[in-house]
Amino acid sequence: MTYSWIKPKQHIITVRNRETGFAKQYKCWNEKVIHKVLDEQKSTEDVYITKYPSDRLVEWIILDFDSKDDISLAYKEVVRIKNYLRMNGHNCVIVESGSKGYHLYIQIAPFKFKDTELRNGLDWKNYFNAFVCFLIHRDKHLYLTLDNVNFTAGLNGNIRLIGSKHPSTGKECRIIDGTFDLDEVQVVSEIQNNAQRWAYCRLDGIEEKKKNNIKKKTTKVNGNDPISNNDLRDVFREITGDMKLYPKGYGYCSCPVHGTDSHFSLLVTKEWFSCSACDFKGNIWTLRKMGMVKFDDEGRAIR
Repeated sequence: MTYSWIKPKQHIITVRNRETGFAKQYKCWNEKVIHKVLDEQKSTEDVYITKYPSDRLVEWIILDFDSKDDISLAYKEVVRIKNYLRMNGHNCVIVESGSKGYHLYIQIAPFKFKDTELRNGLDWKNYFNAFVCFLIHRDKHLYLTLDNVNFTAGLNGNIRLIGSKHPSTGKECRIIDGTFDLDEVQVVSEIQNNAQRWAYCRLDGIEEKKKNNIKKKTTKVNGNDPISNNDLRDVFREITGDMKLYPKGYGYCSCPVHGTDSHFSLLVTKEWFSCSACDFKGNIWTLRKMGMVKFDDEGRAIR
């Protein structure tokens, strides 16, 4: 088995013992490190490798499909995606995990998902998830066995190392369809191009929503901003008659919603508050909506 598709100095191998919970990590400098780890693997150990290079220049999208009840369903879904992407010019490799599912390696044109020069300020984890969703869901199918960890972990996920053995079954994680063809770099396909554009549009929508939410939070009164013009620590001192301040800048007082307690449960900072005993939380606008304060002409809170 060759591991030339793995970028040297860009991956970390994790060996975790199921009985003790102890984990060791190895920097993946070259293939010798990989073969050494595999040769020394014990029957109680899982061997994982980081899915993507640390510099985030991604050339392979790696997906995990698991099914406890019907492993044949996982295989059908992997094959469906493989056939769909191969018809559109992508090299795909199917790997049997050694237990209850399959891994799918999808070769894409090298793309740096965390390249902030492309679009500054975006949430690259959500961008990556949106890209993968478009890439594999373009045929409008719902994949029931696709492991959700692919999207929650994003670029920071791990995958079982090909060539390692699964501790539960003793079976090897092995390639069963396709090869890692590295002679030619994958060109940007129409699907990949559309996936990148769609992910950008989706993230732009999220950013626009954030901006609108900020505008709502900074609604002004007669040209003044009540959030910046009021210190909630002073406001709640007026409302409750008590406030215990701490050196780090926050304070605690009794909650005016669920009644006074033997202890102060309402955490208060300059701009927001939250009660640990009930759902009372928000900012100065929350107090205004509840009728606890009003605003004068300068946007200051008055009772």
